[in-house]
Order: sequence, then structure tokens, then C-alpha cells
Amino acid sequence: MRFFLNLSLLFAFTTLAFSAKIGLITGSTKSVDFQIINQYLSKDKIKTSVFDLSKLKNLPYNELFSFRKHAIIRLIEKDLPNSYMSLEEADFWLDYLSAGGSLILIANHLGPSQIHQSRLLEYVGFSTKEAQFSSQKVQGKTNGLIANGMKLDLNQNSIHQFIVPHKNSGVEAIFWYDNDQVAAIKQQSCAFRMRYFSFLPSWISDQKKQSKLLE
Repeated sequence: MRFFLNLSLLFAFTTLAFSAKIGLITGSTKSVDFQIINQYLSKDKIKTSVFDLSKLKNLPYNELFSFRKHAIIRLIEKDLPNSYMSLEEADFWLDYLSAGGSLILIANHLGPSQIHQSRLLEYVGFSTKEAQFSSQKVQGKTNGLIANGMKLDLNQNSIHQFIVPHKNSGVEAIFWYDNDQVAAIKQQSCAFRMRYFSFLPSWISDQKKQSKLLE
């Protein structure tokens, strides 16, 4: 009996050791931002499953749902229409988050205008506002657990959107552009955990600070 118990435990730990901890969704594995994020995860030996939307007809929602005990990174880039979010996907994130999932959204553009009016943004407590302004840097919240007062110089000046946290929603701004618009937020509730960055890793000119942000 003990033999079978030990065998079961060994199998469980082996499965856990080789299972992916992060689901990484991208519009293309050839994009610079994907390469930056994936290289960081690989260097840190974080097991990852990659979902390339340029090669998939549909997202495998059942498989993605299994990451709710770990985390998913969703990368959306304005220059990659393949990466845009659909209304079907927005509905999926409602189920995923309400089941206790953790989502890290890195996006300088979400996709069609319907996404901005979808139930997803209302559920997580923020909206986005289209923008045409320039920014030379982002400033992190002083003594913040994530931002830790970081000052990040940007090599990309054209900002496409910023985040508008809803009042009393539990959303906390953690980064601001240099014109006081919100650049990144976190929402951590009993039900779900979400981080949203409206600037991309490739915008950060200092590679050490780039890695620190990803950490």
C-alpha cells in the first residue's frame, strides 16, 4: 500500500515539475516583445506554453483554463492585428478570472472598439481611453510592491491608449506616464489577480530595467 502511495506521490511531483507554469499568448513568436518576454522566462527557467495566434484558428480555451492556478501572460500589439482580442476571448477571460485565475495583460492596443465596451473591462474595474500623446518615461509608485518607485525611460513616444481605473473598484495604479496618465494597474481581489501594462517591454531602453520590470 505504501509503495503505491509513494508511486502516486512521485508521479504527482513529476507531473508538477514538468507542467508549464505560464501560458504566454502572442500575435507572433517573431515579435520583438514576445522575444523579450520569452527570453526572460527561459532564463529564469519558468516553464511556459506558448500560443501563437498567427498559427491558431482559435484559442484552445479549455487548455488555457487549466492555467488558472498559475498565470497567463497576454501580449497584444497594435502593429500585429493577429494579436488583437476578440469578443469571444473577452468573455472567456470573465470565466477564467471569476474562477480565480491570474492574468498579466501587456497591451498598447486591445483590438476592435467593441472590446472597450465589453463586460470584461467593467468586471475588472477599469476602462481604456484612446490617446495621442508623447511620453519620455514612466514613473512607478514609490515603495510599491511591483513598481517600487522605478523610473523607466521610453524609446517609444507615441502612446495609443491609457488606463482609467474606476472609482472604488479595487484597481490600484502602479505606473504613470510623465503626463500623469495611468500606464499600468493591478487588481488583486479574493476572486482574481490581474495586472495590465499599456506599454510594451521593447519601449524600455535600459535592458537591466527591462528585466527588473518583468521580474
